Amino acid sequence: MSDTCSPGSQGDKSSHVVYEATYDPAGDVELGTEILLALDSIRGCDVDHGDPVVFEAIDLDALNELFKPVAGSNRNGSVTFTVDEYAVTATAAGEIRITDRPTQP
Repeated sequence: MSDTCSPGSQGDKSSHVVYEATYDPAGDVELGTEILLALDSIRGCDVDHGDPVVFEAIDLDALNELFKPVAGSNRNGSVTFTVDEYAVTATAAGEIRITDRPTQP
């Protein structure tokens, strides 16, 4: 997995990418695990201590099934869900993007 982390500006009303990564859908690590590791790398998220917010936001097993490789099939699509102040997007192409959600006016 390759990743980039950059903090977003707190005063801006638009969202900023705070994490981008690419994972291998055919690899040994499932998408849900990659997302948990990504959230853990962002300051303020603590998935090691069983933070239930992620599990309330999305069923990671269902997400793994949705995007797991199937022989003879080229899956596409994306899923976006929110965890605390972050929007998490995962794609069938193996992209993970986490943005801070825009502040309300």
